[in-house]
Amino acid sequence: APCKMLAISLHDFDKLETFRRNIEDWAKDKIQTIYSSGCYLELFQKSAGKGSSLLYLCNYLGIPVSDSYAAGDADNDISMLEAAGCGIAMKNATDNVKAHADVVTDLDNDQNGLAEMMYKLILYEEISAVSDGKYLLRFENFLFIGAFHVDALLLEKFPHLFNGI
Repeated sequence: APCKMLAISLHDFDKLETFRRNIEDWAKDKIQTIYSSGCYLELFQKSAGKGSSLLYLCNYLGIPVSDSYAAGDADNDISMLEAAGCGIAMKNATDNVKAHADVVTDLDNDQNGLAEMMYKLILYEEISAVSDGKYLLRFENFLFIGAFHVDALLLEKFPHLFNGI
């Protein structure tokens, strides 16, 4: 099974970058190196990123990829945003991540931006996309992937959706 290694340097980004550059030639065809933050360098098999995971999960669950949504804010989320039917970048995402997304939230992580986006999708509000399309959530058959917690806004507005959580 694919695994991931996390190289961490809490106070010296240059150490991580030197390590990444030193393995670059060896890793280029086999290993993906992506920063998930300024102090975390992720290393994993090229075929084992978040985008591959999204495609596998959609296939396994019988959900069309076009009905999938993914949210992220760091470079390690880009393959997932590109693979999803709708890639959502958080307002506080890097410019690189935003460039690979279909839509950017109006609020950042600290302002419950993902909850606000999900709320709009649940209410079938049109979401202006970076591209020309519009994205609406189809509740009968959908997959939403992202690193998030159930937010008070969603619990307040849709308590029946979270029974037993």
